[in-house]
Amino acid sequence: MRKYRVFVENSLIDLDERVVTIDKSLQRYIEQVLRGAQDCKIVVFDGSGKEYITTYDIETKSLVIEDVVSNCIQKSFSISLFQAVPKGTAMDDIIALCSQLGVDQVYPMITARTTVKQVGSNKLMRWQRIALESCKVGGFCSTTEIKQPLFLRDALALFNEADLVLFLYENAEANLRNYTTEIERANHIALVVGPEGGFDPSEAEELSKRAITTSLGAVIFRSRWAASVAVMAIDFIKGLVG
Repeated sequence: MRKYRVFVENSLIDLDERVVTIDKSLQRYIEQVLRGAQDCKIVVFDGSGKEYITTYDIETKSLVIEDVVSNCIQKSFSISLFQAVPKGTAMDDIIALCSQLGVDQVYPMITARTTVKQVGSNKLMRWQRIALESCKVGGFCSTTEIKQPLFLRDALALFNEADLVLFLYENAEANLRNYTTEIERANHIALVVGPEGGFDPSEAEELSKRAITTSLGAVIFRSRWAASVAVMAIDFIKGLVG
């Protein structure tokens, strides 16, 4: 039997009544895209670590809970991505891919060489929607949180919250394979990725003082793909994929 995974806020899940209240957009999705979800189950997750196996009730326009399980992916570590905002729609792809790979927080950064100097509320909301949609695919228990945009100087102050800070730098001599032991031991990893033109030399110097400077090896990736490649490598080293 087919299964479809959707996110619903915990406050809308009533275990006593065995029902999940859903909004009109999800109702339309179920009725129009899934055609009423006939012959399939809808798996609801709320970020708490539990999943709810449900069926759609066409009369009440709600989901009826049949079972509560813990089949989602529980990670033993967290990743915070500090990503310099690229131009165009590249950030959409970065968030979509990294959310699917289990990144916990994304901090959009404004740096000296980012062409984007301000992020509007509409764009931030779109990124949040993209992250949520991608988390459905990845199968993780938690969702990716899109933080408020910040300047690099403010991001530096947050590095102390991580056990390991990795600064992706094209001029680095070492690559992620050289830091396998450090990655394996870390519970909270901060990953710093620059814009298309790289970081300003003064920014790179400051980051090198506060983080491990590393590259992705001989292959040069565009900013659109660099973060997801690095996250995939971290997930592999941690035993999450591969």
